[in-house]
Amino acid sequence: MNYGLPYMGSKSKIAEWVVSNLPSADIWIEPFAGGCAVTHAAILSGKYKHFIINDITDSTKTFIYAIKGGFKNENRWISREDFFRLKDTDPYVRICFSFGNDQRTYCYGDIEPYKRAFHYAVFNDFKPFAELRILIPDCVLNGCKNTYEKRLRIKKFLIQIRKDKHAGDLQSLERLERLERLERLQSLERLERLQSLERLQSLGNLQSLQGDYKTISIPTDKSYVIYCDPPYKNTSSYLDNFNHEEFYKWALKQDNCYISEYNMPDSFVRIALKSKLSLKAATGNRKMKEEGIWVSKENVNRMSNVYMPLFKNFI
Repeated sequence: MNYGLPYMGSKSKIAEWVVSNLPSADIWIEPFAGGCAVTHAAILSGKYKHFIINDITDSTKTFIYAIKGGFKNENRWISREDFFRLKDTDPYVRICFSFGNDQRTYCYGDIEPYKRAFHYAVFNDFKPFAELRILIPDCVLNGCKNTYEKRLRIKKFLIQIRKDKHAGDLQSLERLERLERLERLQSLERLERLQSLERLQSLGNLQSLQGDYKTISIPTDKSYVIYCDPPYKNTSSYLDNFNHEEFYKWALKQDNCYISEYNMPDSFVRIALKSKLSLKAATGNRKMKEEGIWVSKENVNRMSNVYMPLFKNFI
């Protein structure tokens, strides 16, 4: 299952693992919510009653907007010109049409007309494909219930065209071959799936904030868990000039504060470990990295006894 918004650096693939390693509490607090993938998993886990989510960007507001069905009828195709004109004010544009969901750069080059045609075909408009001399009959989408099913049906049809060489010319065949990864529509499907959260009782207990993590007011009258996923140290980040030393000082002052990172200073201890393959874009090489969940050593004695065996392994 995909969690949260399509987002650069998303924790979607390990969101369930993160939540499974954190204790239950009345309140879930996430100061660096990003695409809200872990919050999404936390909501579905049933371990928390109230949620306070914050980010320096407006992503938490976009998350709630998606939950409330804000993208339900969205089907616009965004050109390169549209992208740079609208990305700073339109979340649909910067999320669904940015390269790698980085929210900065446009996702397509010379294949843009074919991506545009595929985009509109999913919404039952085959004219852009006809302009490219690729004819798709209306019956192709018969019986499809949602954009996911439509995307797969059209993809299958185009693959068959390519195999049978029925496209208008060799160039069209080559570009059809490059349509086999359709990130924009997958991003839109992900936004649409967030609407399922609207039925949850916990939605009314979801508080969205935008600002510096240090400004969050931590409730003291109820139990809480603080989960932090700050920009990782010594890695490229969309968030420039993050002060890690300042963050460490802040985290040491918090009770029940859990942090995702590869490495942390000696004043913290790792309580959970997950190995994952990381692809280095510049070289294409894969490297095994160890994703950790960390807490301060000062907090160890105040944590649940459930975690003591893990602490003994890593202290």
